Amino acid sequence: MEHHPLLNARMPKEAAARRLREARQRETLHSCVVAMNEPPPLQRILALTGPALLLPWPRGSKGAPRRWRHMQLALMDDRVHLSLLEKAGNIGVALGKVSDGLVSIDIDQDERVPEFLKLNPLLSETLRTKGARGCNVWVRMKGDYPPTHKLKDKEGQEIGEFRSDGAQTIIFGTHPSGAPYSFEVEKPARLIAFSDIVFFVRTGNFTQKGNNNFTDTGFTETKRLRRHRDIETKSRVCGLVVVENKLSTLSTACREVILGIAPKDVHQNNGSLFNLARLCRSIEKSLGRPITTSELEMVFDYWCDRARPFWRPELSREDYWMEFLRVSNYARFGLDEDPLQLAYARASARPLPDVPGVVDERIRLLAGMLPELSKIAGGGEFFLPTRKLGQLLGISHVTANSWIGGLRALGFIKRTSPGNAHRSPRYVYTNQLHTISR
Repeated sequence: MEHHPLLNARMPKEAAARRLREARQRETLHSCVVAMNEPPPLQRILALTGPALLLPWPRGSKGAPRRWRHMQLALMDDRVHLSLLEKAGNIGVALGKVSDGLVSIDIDQDERVPEFLKLNPLLSETLRTKGARGCNVWVRMKGDYPPTHKLKDKEGQEIGEFRSDGAQTIIFGTHPSGAPYSFEVEKPARLIAFSDIVFFVRTGNFTQKGNNNFTDTGFTETKRLRRHRDIETKSRVCGLVVVENKLSTLSTACREVILGIAPKDVHQNNGSLFNLARLCRSIEKSLGRPITTSELEMVFDYWCDRARPFWRPELSREDYWMEFLRVSNYARFGLDEDPLQLAYARASARPLPDVPGVVDERIRLLAGMLPELSKIAGGGEFFLPTRKLGQLLGISHVTANSWIGGLRALGFIKRTSPGNAHRSPRYVYTNQLHTISR
């Protein structure tokens, strides 16, 4: 056995051999051309990604159970967060809107990478990283882009993932397999439109460049966004093809929206149907008229195709259709409308109400939002999602929950439903201030 400074002459042979293997692994990692196990080069990473929210994780992991999706880009100016990043073993990048449109295209298989770059020569000059296999191609989106979804070929085999809002990708550290993450192309992420990216379209045994349309093959979401230029009277309304003010057919863009709405697991159908009803409200707003029953059924049927694997076995299509019609009565806002933002804007433009014992204008602003939310809801129930409130008011969701409880105790609002793990509590505005009993 060769001599090594870590070996002891009296050490048992098996232990000595193990020590030698471990030492060689450490030396290999240390001598890597791109040594990603060095202290985190934050400036180097940000110079390549541009504006991005970085996430600190333990070495060798792809994340941890703690929540992070409420974090914002402004956190990159926080000294505590930067200190955590400097000490982190692995660093992830939050993708999508939170990082100003930065996304990553994860190609899982090594043999697919040259094919993808051949289809997209412009992407050969953008930031590209590698873990154990395949690669991640980093780009910044210009304009709209779809939600996070799996990339599949025409046979339905998963070949990677398009990662955007709500997803993150590790850019620094050590892969769970022990391989270091490395920069294959150390150039800044390029700005590109999603419609300019060509994904895999499998025809026979040959992978070729597609045209300007997606190829709709079941659950394959990774094709081109369809552009409708056929006639002047045709326009895009929430991703729907509208001809002469009639809902003609579902475009691929609309299917992408429904795909994001559709349940991904059991016990998600009711919430999914409510969001589908909100999509229909957006369609009505764009059409300038109520949506017809046949148009509703067209949207619903496409949802059924995606949601059916997660239906309760004792319920049929007709059961879910009836439930969809029922929740449609409660959907007052479109998917592109945020009642909380609207109430915030209205309350900010008006004199703030007095709150007993309170001088903090943020609490008074929250109190001012309550009657506005009641008006938007037609005098009925409304939600107070604490994370969204926290983002609007610049506080944590825990503080937002505490302030809601205080205003409720003072009589500004009354809780009509306690909520559960799947939905927020519901409230009505009362403004019946009363003395708190002590």
